[in-house]
Amino acid sequence: MKTNEPDSTTGDESPSRGFLGNLVPSDLPHYAYTNRSQFEHDFQEAFDEFGETNEYFLVTGVTPEIFDLVFLPTEEEGSFFARWTSFDPELQRLLVRMGTSSAHENAAEEFSDALTTALARIGMRREIQRIGTAMHEAPTGRKQADKAFRPTRLPRGRFRDWPTVVVEVAYSESISKLQSDVRYWTRAGAGEVKVIITICVARNRPEIIIEKWGVDYQGNKSREQTVQIRKVGSRSRVSGGHLVLEFERLFLRAPTTPREQRNVQITEEDLEGLAAHVWYEQEFMDDDEMTPYL
Repeated sequence: MKTNEPDSTTGDESPSRGFLGNLVPSDLPHYAYTNRSQFEHDFQEAFDEFGETNEYFLVTGVTPEIFDLVFLPTEEEGSFFARWTSFDPELQRLLVRMGTSSAHENAAEEFSDALTTALARIGMRREIQRIGTAMHEAPTGRKQADKAFRPTRLPRGRFRDWPTVVVEVAYSESISKLQSDVRYWTRAGAGEVKVIITICVARNRPEIIIEKWGVDYQGNKSREQTVQIRKVGSRSRVSGGHLVLEFERLFLRAPTTPREQRNVQITEEDLEGLAAHVWYEQEFMDDDEMTPYL
């Protein structure tokens, strides 16, 4: 059942409420949960009506009891009930992904490859574990990242519960989706997640905006860098410089050898290559334009 409910939160400035409160009907479709069959009907309706323009829809009225009974146990491949990506128990909201766009997946994979390349330049490629889209849980809710990473060797007393770096991609949905992602990792990770990377891929033009958010030990976040990549003629252009990831945030320790005495930099050339592959998938680049990036 589609709803146009008003949103009572003030988004990212409301520290006392859940993390999905800033997602309003103008950002992505909303449906109220009533029962299993209605959810299946709503899923199909959302896919048919909005699938070409949005990857997600929001379900309201999902209590923790409904979540545990209906959505949590369902792991069958292809099941509508297994398509949720975020659950906010305080606001009783569930974010559901209707499908997977190739541009979204490509952006996440290309960033992962760019980070691996940057680590290889300082001889640290094997020092980071890729933990992919594993589900993370906290009292504030549950969520999957598009990509997540943590050190291969953890400091004494640090457990594997949380990644060091998470990456979130937005393709068809508005920037509000990325704001809710940042809010979750900041609050739920309680300072364990050190860097949040958001990648906003424009649907209708060749433009990508990457932001880096830093998180301190108290869980306070700050936007530290913004990089814009645009297609100018047949080439991609980067403004904002190299994307810099501080060594101590990535590895949770101070550098100890000469090769570790510098930060990890995803260069402008790396970022141009990332963008080119995404745009090729979006058909903003042809074969000849892609040649320099192969």
